[in-house]
Amino acid sequence: MRLAGMTAYVTGASHGIGRSTATALHERGASVGLIARSGDELAAAVEALGARAAYAVADVGDRAQVARAVATLADRLGPPDLLVNNAGAGAYAAVLEEDPEAYERLMRVNYLGTVHTITAVLPGMADRRRGHIVNIASVAGRLGAPFEAAYSASKFAVVGLSESLAAEMAAFGVAVSVINPGPVDTEFTAARGVPFQRRVPRPVPPGRIAAAVVTAVERDRFEQTIPGWLRSGSIVRALAPGLYRRGLQRDSRRESEALARALLQWRPRLSETWGVDFRFRIGIHTGSVVVGSEFLAVGETPNLAARVQEAAAPDAVLVSEATYRLTKGFFDFTDLGLQILKGFSQQVKLYRVQGETSARSKLDAAVGGLT
Repeated sequence: MRLAGMTAYVTGASHGIGRSTATALHERGASVGLIARSGDELAAAVEALGARAAYAVADVGDRAQVARAVATLADRLGPPDLLVNNAGAGAYAAVLEEDPEAYERLMRVNYLGTVHTITAVLPGMADRRRGHIVNIASVAGRLGAPFEAAYSASKFAVVGLSESLAAEMAAFGVAVSVINPGPVDTEFTAARGVPFQRRVPRPVPPGRIAAAVVTAVERDRFEQTIPGWLRSGSIVRALAPGLYRRGLQRDSRRESEALARALLQWRPRLSETWGVDFRFRIGIHTGSVVVGSEFLAVGETPNLAARVQEAAAPDAVLVSEATYRLTKGFFDFTDLGLQILKGFSQQVKLYRVQGETSARSKLDAAVGGLT
C-alpha cells in the first residue's frame, strides 16, 4: 500500500515510538490521527506536524474512550486506512513479588487496548475491503523474559491476536503486521520502574521502529523483529528447546546476581544512616533482608513487604525508613520523605527485633530463598 493519501491512526502517539511513527507516516504523505492520554503532548505533536494531523485524547484500556476518540478522528480526517497500535505499559519484578494488579493493568493496556482500537476500526475496513493494522508487540512477546512475566504475557497475547487476525482478514483485503522491538531508547523502561541496564542488546532509536512500520505497510510484511538478530532466539527455541531453557535460566540468574551486587552497595549506607552494623542476605528475587545484631532492614516490594510484616509482627517493630533509587546499577539514598519520581524507587524499613530468634525464623520463612 502507498502511504501517500492514506489516513492513519496511531496510539501512544504523544512521544517515543508512537510520535516517531506518526512523523514518519506524515512525511510519506499520510494524514495522521494521534491518540494518547496526554492532551498537551498531543497538541504539541500535531502543531509540529502541521496540516493533515489531528488528535484525540483516550486511555486505550477504556473501550468507551477509544470509541469516542476514533469517532473524533473520523470526523476530522476521515475513516482510517491504517491503524498502528503502539500504546503500551511495562513492569519489572520477580513473579514472587509482582503486585497482582500489574498483570491486570498490563493486559488492559497492552492487550485489551489493542483489541479496543481494532474492534473500533475493523468493521469499516472490512466494508471498504481495504486497510492495514500494525501491532507493536515485543521480542518479549515471542520469548518469555525473566522478571517481565506480566509484560511478556500481555505481548504474547498481542502476537497471538495478530496471527489469528491476519488469517481471518485476508479475505476482506485487510492486512495485519506485527513488529517485535527489543529495547528502544525511549522513556519506556524508566516508566516501568527499572531503567534498562543490560549491555546486550543495545537500545535502538525509536525511528528504527517507525521505519519498520513504514516497511510493513509498503511491502506488506507480516512480522519484523528489531534488531533482526534477536530472531535467533525463536530459532534456537524451536530447534533446541533444552538449550534455550538452560540459557534462559542462566540469564535469569545473572540478572538476579547483578541486582544483588547493586543491593550490596547500600549496606554501608544503611549502617551510616542508622548507625547499625548490618550483614547482608538476599534471595534470588529482588527483595532483600539486611540483618544486624538487633535490627532488620527490609527492602520493600509489594508482596515481599506484606509477607514480612505479616510474619514478623508483633516481634519486629518499625522504627524508621528511608528511600532508595536504582540508577545505572547503584542505589542512591535520599533523605526520608523525599519523593522520587523517576527510576526504581523503594522503601527500606528498619525493624527493631523484640523476640530475635523467633522473628528471624519467621522472616526467613516469609522471604524464602535467602542465601
